[in-house]
Parts: sequence; C-alpha cells; structure tokens
Amino acid sequence: MSSYNDHLVPEMIDVLDHSPRQKPHYLRFFFHLANGEESIPDMSGIEAKDLDTAHLEAMKAVRELLQEEEGETDPTDWTGWCLNIADASGSVLLSFQLGALQAHSRRPHKRYLNA
Repeated sequence: MSSYNDHLVPEMIDVLDHSPRQKPHYLRFFFHLANGEESIPDMSGIEAKDLDTAHLEAMKAVRELLQEEEGETDPTDWTGWCLNIADASGSVLLSFQLGALQAHSRRPHKRYLNA
C-alpha cells in the first residue's frame, strides 16, 4: 500500500513536512597572516562546511587582494608572509606562502606569450 507522500515530488514533501530541519554543520576557520616577526590575526573567521571550502575562500581572498594591488606603483611585497588557515582551537590546518602566489600572479602566462 502506498502512502500519500509516495505520489509527491520531493519539493512538495518539503513544503508539507513541518518537522524541524537540522541545519548543516559548519565549522569556523580563521585566516591568520604571519611573517615570522609579525602576525595579523583574523578575529572573526568564516564559516565553511570543510577545509577544502575554507581553502577556496582563502584563495579567492588572496586573489582579490593581489588584483587590488596590481595597478599600484608600490604594491605590498608579500615575500615571507604566510596565510595560515586555523580552526577554532588555533591549530593551523593549512598554510601557504603569499609571496609565491604574488610572484606567480606577476609572471606572464604562456598563452599570452604565444599570441
């Protein structure tokens, strides 16, 4: 014997279902900057579903930062600086060199050299 819900599409079941939904579990990640002598802590962090998502958000933020400085006559030299992705306990989960990313972004890409 089929139930009433067997004939409904999932979207209709969601509308008719009034049971409390469990929200997806998100973690808080922090993007701290450090160069061995100085550090700039991220006090607010971001919520992300996992480390991969946090890494993508960090890369997007770095890309935007480097693009903002592209036209400047005296851009910040990020050599020696790291972006550390940490969890709420302060443990660094992932780290990457901003100077290396900056150098890579300034290098001409092959597709432009062959044009």
